[in-house]
Amino acid sequence: MTPAETRVLTESLGLSPRWLAERLGLKSDRHLRAIDAGEAPVSVRYAALLHELESRHEAEVDGWLARIFERLGIDEADDAYLEQLDEADWPTLIVPRLDDPADEFPASWYRALAGRVRWELNGFCWIEYEQP
Repeated sequence: MTPAETRVLTESLGLSPRWLAERLGLKSDRHLRAIDAGEAPVSVRYAALLHELESRHEAEVDGWLARIFERLGIDEADDAYLEQLDEADWPTLIVPRLDDPADEFPASWYRALAGRVRWELNGFCWIEYEQP
C-alpha cells in the first residue's frame, strides 16, 4: 500500500489521521500524517487496519442497500425503477451531524457511507441529519 493509497482510503472512509492514530494506540497522528505525505513508510499494522476498515465499510454499504431494496420491494439497484419514483418516495439516509463519544466511529464515517450508498443509487435518495 502506498502513502497515496492510505490517504485516498482514509478520506473515502471519512476517517481522520487523528481518529486512526487513536485506534492504533498512538499518542499523536504525526506519524500517520508523515505517511500520507510520503515521508514515512506504511507499516503493516496500519495497512491491515485500513484493509479491515475498508471491508467493514463495504459490508455496511451492502447492508444499507439491502435494507433500502427490501423497503422498495426490489432485489437490487434498478435504475429504471428508481427513475420512476417520485422524489417524495426516494429513500432517506439518516446520518449524524456531530460525533457521538459513545459511538465507535466518527460522524464522518457515516456521512461517507451515505455518500457511497447515494452513489450506488445514482443519486435517487435523500440524505438528512439525525435529529437529536
